[in-house]
Amino acid sequence: MTEQTTSLELRTDLSRQLREGATAFKLGGYDPYPFQRQYHACYEGRFTSPHQGPKESGVPAKQILDSAANQVGKTTVGGTDIAIHALGDYPKWWGHDWPNLTELLREYPEIWTGGENNDRVRDIMQSDLMGEAADPSKLGSGWIPKDRIVSMVKKSGVPNALDSVTVRHKAGFNVTIKFKAYSADLLDWAGTPVALIHLDEEPPRAYYSQSLARTISTRGYVKMTFTPEKGATELVSAFSTNLKPGQCFLISGWDDAKHPDGRTHLDPEHLEALLAAFLPHERDMRSKGIPILGAGMVFPVALDKIVIDPQMLPLYARRICGMDFGSGGVNHPTAAAWWAFDFDAKIAYLYACYKSLETSLGIHATAVRAKGPWIPVAWPHDGHRKEAYATEGIANAYRAAGVNMRHTHFADPDTGTNAVQPGITAMYQAMEGTSPDWTIKIFNTCHEYLQEHQMYHRSEKDSSIVPVNDDVISAARIGFRSARYARQEEFHRQVHVPGVAEGAGTWNPTQGM
Repeated sequence: MTEQTTSLELRTDLSRQLREGATAFKLGGYDPYPFQRQYHACYEGRFTSPHQGPKESGVPAKQILDSAANQVGKTTVGGTDIAIHALGDYPKWWGHDWPNLTELLREYPEIWTGGENNDRVRDIMQSDLMGEAADPSKLGSGWIPKDRIVSMVKKSGVPNALDSVTVRHKAGFNVTIKFKAYSADLLDWAGTPVALIHLDEEPPRAYYSQSLARTISTRGYVKMTFTPEKGATELVSAFSTNLKPGQCFLISGWDDAKHPDGRTHLDPEHLEALLAAFLPHERDMRSKGIPILGAGMVFPVALDKIVIDPQMLPLYARRICGMDFGSGGVNHPTAAAWWAFDFDAKIAYLYACYKSLETSLGIHATAVRAKGPWIPVAWPHDGHRKEAYATEGIANAYRAAGVNMRHTHFADPDTGTNAVQPGITAMYQAMEGTSPDWTIKIFNTCHEYLQEHQMYHRSEKDSSIVPVNDDVISAARIGFRSARYARQEEFHRQVHVPGVAEGAGTWNPTQGM
């Protein structure tokens, strides 16, 4: 039998707490990190660590997955998102085109939050939203203030657990938040149209499918916050390697749990001790939120070994740009990557990247020329392809737009073909430090490359590279393997004697960026 606590009883108790100085409203002090704002914003696309900050606008997404490291605040972002929508208390920092579910909830006044079992749902999401479940005096100390609670229904057979809570929306109607468990019968997840469903940790795929089914008629939202302890499940792999329109995939690590001014709730010394305690194969998953994908990463190299701060580069360094042509859409952007090769020190610097879903060739051409119209551009064999916007061939169309395209398409120097593996092997050796020719260093401003690098993996089935979300990597591979065609800017071309100082012989790679 269920028990209900009436609004009058709750309000009477609230008055007592206020007289005693208890805090009744916690949500007003919520100051989200950039990755948490991105979660609230619900924009289509991949946003993988490290974040540059929340995207200012985008195509709306209805399915949002946040693959999060331990202790970054994934429960917080899930709980606050529920509370903001259920109460209608949208803060001043809420983006003008972020979801406002007031009218949707007026028609379908139900929100679900689910977890692995009833005990965990009670201890995590219920406590986060309502206050510590085991202490009735803490009711209203979570994200839902006590004076907005209309009624509560207790869950039978689970001490201190709630089946649902009904709250008062700012617009004057009631919204019911239901607490669900993956351990319940799947039928418990059927039938009702729901405006918003939040999943705390990854459910069995059937429960995710049921969640989608509940939001079909409402055109509502399904969101999941989880640490990817199960690795590359079918669901995670679908988002990480084959993102569809209307989907958003976030990866949030320890480095993302900080504000632009450096404020964070994390203790560096504590994190260092935690990292040392984790098994080596778990460290990226637990500290960066990166799923263990397929048969493993293509570039299993610690980022701190290859990523550096931007720096002045020698003017005598030879530069080249690699391109990968896109066709528009979430999974087929156009990409470019710029290299500077110091042949004396045998260092290859990846110093700039570009990635865009735009379909206009003119926009891409302008972006490529902006980095230096004299820099040669290496391009793949599909540049001979003819399109409606490039009847003379894509590469020729870029050439006509003022881009310094090489006279013929890229061929790997070892094989003379467009084979991918030789270039990937060469890049890995240069990252690992076993290449006799080059050592790769990547500027930490190459966000587009780094996002792909961390998700680039091999298939469990045959260990082949999964060719998805690899646009900048493809451009970088083509550019790296075209080092022999890199050139100096005419103004700076001069005889250079190794070991002799060049005076003002440095170049600022941020110029033209």
